[in-house]
Amino acid sequence: MAIEHTGILQIHVSVTDIERSVAFYRDVLGLQHLFTVQGQPMAFFDAVGVRLYLAVPEGRAVPVPAGRLLRGG
Repeated sequence: MAIEHTGILQIHVSVTDIERSVAFYRDVLGLQHLFTVQGQPMAFFDAVGVRLYLAVPEGRAVPVPAGRLLRGG
């Protein structure tokens, strides 16, 4: 049975500084800031109908070279 694809609902972006990232996405890119999670380094934006989820990863983050796409699974 195939799963019907209806669109992208949320995109996650790992950041190193949540406050600077919120300022950038809100003030420079002009995205609507939905909310920041109190006590957690996480913030959410509306990116033209797609929810953008920014978060500082726990532990040591592994950098991804430019132009590379990671596949989950």
